[in-house]
Amino acid sequence: QRDGTDVIKLDDDLQKSLDEYNAQNEGSQYKAAISATYAHDIKDQISELQKALLEGLLAVLIIGSIIIAIRASIITVIAMLTTLAIALGLLFAVGYTLNTITLFSLILCLGLIVDDTIIMVEAIDAQRRRKKNASDVVQTATRKVSRAMIAATTTAALSFAPLLFVGGILGGFIRAIPVTIISALLISLLVALIFIPFFAKYLLLGKKQLGASNVHEPAASVEAKIASFIGKPMLWARNSKKKLFGVGMIAVLIGGLFIGSGMFLFSKVTFNIFPPSKDTNGLMVQLNFMPGTTIEQAQTVTNRADQITANTLGDNFKSAAYYTNASTQSATLVTYLTSYKDRDVTSVQLASDLKSEFKDFKGAKVEVNQMDIGPPTDAFKVNIESDNRDAAYRLANDLKGYLDGLELKRISGEKAKVLSPDVSSPDVFSRDDGKLHITVSAKFDGTDTSALVTLAQDAIKKEFNEEKLRNYGLDKNVIKFDLGQEQENQDSFGTLIMAFPILLCVIYLVLCMQFRSLLQPLLIFMAIPFSLFGITLGLYLTDNAFSFFSMLGFFALIGLSIKNTILLTDYANQLRRTGESAVDAAVGALAERFRPLVATSLTAVASLIPLMLSSPFWEGLTVVLIFGLLSSTILVIFVFPYYYLGAEYLRLRVSRKACLLWLGLTILVTLALSKAGVSPATAPLVAILVALLQFTFAKVRTSRRSRTA
Repeated sequence: QRDGTDVIKLDDDLQKSLDEYNAQNEGSQYKAAISATYAHDIKDQISELQKALLEGLLAVLIIGSIIIAIRASIITVIAMLTTLAIALGLLFAVGYTLNTITLFSLILCLGLIVDDTIIMVEAIDAQRRRKKNASDVVQTATRKVSRAMIAATTTAALSFAPLLFVGGILGGFIRAIPVTIISALLISLLVALIFIPFFAKYLLLGKKQLGASNVHEPAASVEAKIASFIGKPMLWARNSKKKLFGVGMIAVLIGGLFIGSGMFLFSKVTFNIFPPSKDTNGLMVQLNFMPGTTIEQAQTVTNRADQITANTLGDNFKSAAYYTNASTQSATLVTYLTSYKDRDVTSVQLASDLKSEFKDFKGAKVEVNQMDIGPPTDAFKVNIESDNRDAAYRLANDLKGYLDGLELKRISGEKAKVLSPDVSSPDVFSRDDGKLHITVSAKFDGTDTSALVTLAQDAIKKEFNEEKLRNYGLDKNVIKFDLGQEQENQDSFGTLIMAFPILLCVIYLVLCMQFRSLLQPLLIFMAIPFSLFGITLGLYLTDNAFSFFSMLGFFALIGLSIKNTILLTDYANQLRRTGESAVDAAVGALAERFRPLVATSLTAVASLIPLMLSSPFWEGLTVVLIFGLLSSTILVIFVFPYYYLGAEYLRLRVSRKACLLWLGLTILVTLALSKAGVSPATAPLVAILVALLQFTFAKVRTSRRSRTA
């Protein structure tokens, strides 16, 4: 197969040729068949993603019809289809094909591009109740929401930019995701501002559909009552500073409680860059033959292994082949299962059943693993680099004894064990970059490989320190960790972690220019910690690890959640410019933007649910998005208006110089604590403490000046 070949078309052509060959040689005792192909898996994945895409669009139509209006939801779906069509054309123009990654990206786009479309459609729908001229409706609606839409879309697009710079195999694997999503987001903004008014002219802005008397939407009155109920405490307290301070502190404490709970749950979630899927369509049966095994003996052993595999899997077995993965030392039987949509038992259970059947297998040591992304759970290897083989083997055997049954304590307090440590044969001489080494390998009894690998490394470094290595007559640098693909995965994941604060700084600067404020962008960022509780709760309840894909979901969530706070802040600012008080502006913003805020969040969640339910591979990512968005939306609706009031109070009383000083001190203290081993997640708490210190210092200074006067 040449690079760039369509795998599915190639498989179809090969199968057609084989069918013709078998027909021509029908009387022969031989039959030709394709023993190995990726086409079937790719077809299943594409079919699954296409179904999820259609179900997501249907969910948008249904939710939009309930929350806004049927005609408005039809416009939303048409606009989304227009965006996807233009995005596909652009991808084709730059050389991308329609594959599992681009299809998944388009599904993820549903939750992102629905924002611009619904915000614009809802704004037009709201104005048509107040005006009777179609042009006035479009102009007023565009003026009110365009600023917020541009800010929200820009931040959402920026949140995916770090993925463009991930290197290695992983970077090549995911490169299409940020390209597809950033393109679709920018296109969705243009579609919302240009095409939606055109669509609305024919579907929503007819003469009989303008004016309050011609608009009948039962959901609108219900939504208005809910928004009014949420805003009542602010209206009750607006004429009393004490009452306002009291309800504000309650809201701040509620927000802090949720953020704190999220941080607590974070320690309960396992960490694994590429965790094993909960179900896959393939298993690998690895046979390591006994020393001295001949090719004939190996064939006999594999025949027995084939029979055990087929009998154990039963009706769940589809096909299997060794293709190029067999020798007198080892053999790997790649086994395909019937689709997880058509069987009741998971691949995890089937792998466990096979392990039990091979427990006392004669002639080879057998390991069974899922065909999955990332390295297997036994990927932990330690190389001892030295030409002094006697000393190196003494160290290797002592290291093996140390690792045997070693308990590793996770952050959550749960423990895992190191299992089956082994030392490479003295008869085998292995070199890496010309350096002779002996290998000690082991595996773990847990699936959170990335976390356990790190804990095992730390334990070995602590036990076999420089002084102890000197007793073996070996240099301090003889121990090298060989993590294979896991090392590259950790480096790629580390790139994302490093990119996160840079990303926030860039988004902050963009929002500063957009809102012409140093404080309000920080206020808008509150949507991110608000989502923490939902993220950690969702991962914990669904038993998913914090992984590369959940990190990918978190980057997508940044744009989605910040959009909510941008919507409220932008409209509150508009009301403030008309002379409204801070309380009236906050209440008015909640009343005006409650509907699009809820509509965009619920439709985004609904569009992702089909993928979460149908694909174990993408479950962790969708859980982060769904639970994180729900958590952020709820807190933004109930708590964020009070944060806005607090920010307005500070904005009128704190100078820009003091704000810059606070920001600089917060960053410096957070960096200092991070170097001391304190989690960067404490930044919000640091910010509050720095603000209190500044406030106290300012009060003391004011009091001294007063006494002096």
